[in-house]
Amino acid sequence: VSSDNMVLHCDRDGMIWAGKWSNKGLFQINPATQAVQEFSTDVSNPHFVGFNSVGAITTALSRRLWLASGMGIREFDPITGIFSSPEKKVSSCFGSELIIGVVMDTIVKKAWAVLPFPLRVLEMNLATGNCREMEWKNAEGNTLQLPHWRVVSAIPFRDGALIAVRGIGIFMVSNKNEAAQQIIKFKDEQVTAIATDGEKYLFEKFWGTYRNRTHILENGNWRQVNTPLDEVPWYCIYFDVEDQTFWVGGVEFLREYQKDFRVKTIVENEAGLKSVDILSLLPDKSHNIWFNTGNGLLMMWDKAAKRLIRLSEKDGYTRQVFGWNNPRVRDSYVNLYFAGDEGVEVINTYIIQKQYAPSQIY
Repeated sequence: VSSDNMVLHCDRDGMIWAGKWSNKGLFQINPATQAVQEFSTDVSNPHFVGFNSVGAITTALSRRLWLASGMGIREFDPITGIFSSPEKKVSSCFGSELIIGVVMDTIVKKAWAVLPFPLRVLEMNLATGNCREMEWKNAEGNTLQLPHWRVVSAIPFRDGALIAVRGIGIFMVSNKNEAAQQIIKFKDEQVTAIATDGEKYLFEKFWGTYRNRTHILENGNWRQVNTPLDEVPWYCIYFDVEDQTFWVGGVEFLREYQKDFRVKTIVENEAGLKSVDILSLLPDKSHNIWFNTGNGLLMMWDKAAKRLIRLSEKDGYTRQVFGWNNPRVRDSYVNLYFAGDEGVEVINTYIIQKQYAPSQIY
């Protein structure tokens, strides 16, 4: 609203038209609630989140979220849209330094945070407030001292987490383990991403090759198995527990695999996927697939209509850069979160406009 407005008109489609004294032409305003809200890491932005980076996001108690940052843990309430400091016992455990990975199991009420300097894992009992540093143990049970900055990611698995360390291996922490136990050993191989079904499969992607690996947990032991995904140049994998299918994204493709790895859906050769690399993806509660790309796009595969939808400024999205393996999560409500270099995009998937009505002249 400005004194510069000369006329305002609301048409039958709900669009607002504004004309100005200042010879700037006619403006069309979409008053509909925008589906995307950005919380910026830029201190000059009015939606500043209170910290300068997002290393990881995890669901937390009371339907809230934890965001790992360069200043420790920050808590987000999806209802109020407010970021705040966590309880004092959380800050006392994890401190206010850089955290590059965080996972919480809300059932066993434990959380694990990965800190890079020095590289270590802290475990917190959320019920008692007890906090301890976990030792890194190799497959032989010996204590390891790991280099700084080698962790690729920490992802939820059963009642704990899997932590990938470049050139060394994959470690597991859980409610039952006293240490971060090495489950898979690498021979100087540079793992760049890991994914899991949350129960028994572990998928590993490596630098400089399209030949990936799959491990399966059986009778308490991990062993390598061959699956069709080993030959797929994937960038990200998500297992939809409700549909019991794997969604796989890569360069110019999006595919859905059944639990036995037979292909169910192929999205390729679409105009919207040309020169697009899918870096991370999430399903909403209607089983549509949302993903971000390396060139700053946020898109959705409308599963029912079988078409791609690209978010724009009409939806409230201002294009930003997303890094490799960027943090993302779905909360207990209807929101999806994708963290980029400039902040966190929060998508309310219930109010997204799949098609905007064309404007008309009467």
